[in-house]
Amino acid sequence: MNDLPVDNVEDFTYLGGIISKDYGIGKDTKTRLSKARATFARLRENTILKSNHYSLRTKLRIYNSNVKCVLLYGSETWRVLVGDLHKLDAFSTSCIKKINRIFWPNKIRNKSLLEKCYAKSITAEIKQRRFRCLGHYRKCHNIANEQLFIGHHQEKRNQGD
Repeated sequence: MNDLPVDNVEDFTYLGGIISKDYGIGKDTKTRLSKARATFARLRENTILKSNHYSLRTKLRIYNSNVKCVLLYGSETWRVLVGDLHKLDAFSTSCIKKINRIFWPNKIRNKSLLEKCYAKSITAEIKQRRFRCLGHYRKCHNIANEQLFIGHHQEKRNQGD
């Protein structure tokens, strides 16, 4: 690039996601999880989630718009291991339990908790996002896009295009 040597690195950050040499996303899920934890902690510090002035529905909407979106950013392209999915699901359900003020020793099954809050598991969210991403690709899958991905273009462009 501009006659400067390009360093060969193990991983780098691009658009908020960590790209790894071996295509693994272990570091990316850890980073996403730590960013989501920090976001949730800030919301709890600001007493938004502790306040009695907001309904449960409003608190869950705040959680979805602030924490869940940070957690799932770029998840459409992740190659996720089962252990990573369990960690992501565990974090999400623990946040929802704290919002609902369900603490130990009180117990509730995760499925019941998600049904009560009209929420999906993180695993289901990732699957839905992947299918949506594939659907978008399938819709726009035509000759021009194929040529774009292959890297050559047959037609002559008009001036200004």
